[in-house]
Amino acid sequence: KVPEVPKFESTEDEKEKIKSCWCYGSVCTGWVLFLFSVVSIIMIVVFLSMRGDPDCHELSDSESEEEESTTIDIEHSPPTDDEHLLRIVSRNEWGAKPELNEPVHLHLPTKRVILSHTATDNCTNLVECIKIVKDLQKFHMDTHGWDDIGYNYLVGGDGSAYEGRGWEKQGAHTKNYNVNAIGIAFIGTFNKVTPPEEQLRAFRNLIQWGIDTKKLDEMYKLFGHRQFSPTSSPGQVLYDIIKKWPHWSENIN
Repeated sequence: KVPEVPKFESTEDEKEKIKSCWCYGSVCTGWVLFLFSVVSIIMIVVFLSMRGDPDCHELSDSESEEEESTTIDIEHSPPTDDEHLLRIVSRNEWGAKPELNEPVHLHLPTKRVILSHTATDNCTNLVECIKIVKDLQKFHMDTHGWDDIGYNYLVGGDGSAYEGRGWEKQGAHTKNYNVNAIGIAFIGTFNKVTPPEEQLRAFRNLIQWGIDTKKLDEMYKLFGHRQFSPTSSPGQVLYDIIKKWPHWSENIN
């Protein structure tokens, strides 16, 4: 005969203790999971915000040197503020593709500046502006079959000037008028929107730099793209602005 296994019955107090311990453990586990989730979300937000802000990244020594070498004081004396500083973002900095063929050189100093807008989104920081400039070069080369980006320079809403073909090479910005003109484009669309002051100032400083370095004639004439082609460029708002500037000319001849 097999002996019976004794049965142990829990008292009511023991049952309550077990129930309390189980509930306490569940609550603790829930709080731990909640706190872990909150900390994880905070870390992800901080990481993404640092990725989106180029100022959060430390520059290497070579990048720091590049920054210094492309910041130009157009008045050749220590400025008291940023009014007379122009940052040039070189082709190397924005990741330009190499030009396809040997460029045609302009006769310097150039006597004409033709202003366009890119008819793209506007940009307000280095990352946004670089993306648009790279997309424009790809479009000009892959779709139009040009040797390079069409403009000599572009100016962004971040207050920087982006090197296209530069001062010395003939651009592809205005049909039949590339041979004797510098083409500068405002990044963005300005049919109804006014360019920010940083962008207007970058253009003025770029022009002054061209004059100081003898790339641009000090008596140059300024035109809007629409004066040579059936286009709205550089946008009605921007065109109304440049028409008030002293070098703007109504006569394209």
